[in-house]
Amino acid sequence: MVAHLPKDHPPAANELVSAEDPAREPLIFFPARDMPGFVAEIRPIFHGMPFPRVRTRVVHQETALGFVAAGVAFTLLPEAVTSCVPSSVRVARIDSCSTTVMYVAEPRTLTPAARLFRRALFGATAAVSASSSASSA
Repeated sequence: MVAHLPKDHPPAANELVSAEDPAREPLIFFPARDMPGFVAEIRPIFHGMPFPRVRTRVVHQETALGFVAAGVAFTLLPEAVTSCVPSSVRVARIDSCSTTVMYVAEPRTLTPAARLFRRALFGATAAVSASSSASSA
């Protein structure tokens, strides 16, 4: 997870922020009823501190980024989303947020294309894990 901040908010000037920095800003969050797994990944980032004030809840990352681009609040989204971030949004890593979780649901029988996609997906995550391990050693 990374913080997506309006470009003119003070924490946006840094590539790495502590969880306390964006927590002072209002948050675009997600409904726990509709997205329990995603919310469960975000809540621990603010462990031991007051949770940010939620400005509104949305279910689409594009909507969250639109609010951020308009300067309404910040949001937390997976780092993979950064490729489609508007220029009025800055992305900052959160120093206390270092884990990546991937959930994959699949049917009992995979088509050949789905098998290839699954192999590529897990191969890419293995490569990222190996790269992260090598760079931290």
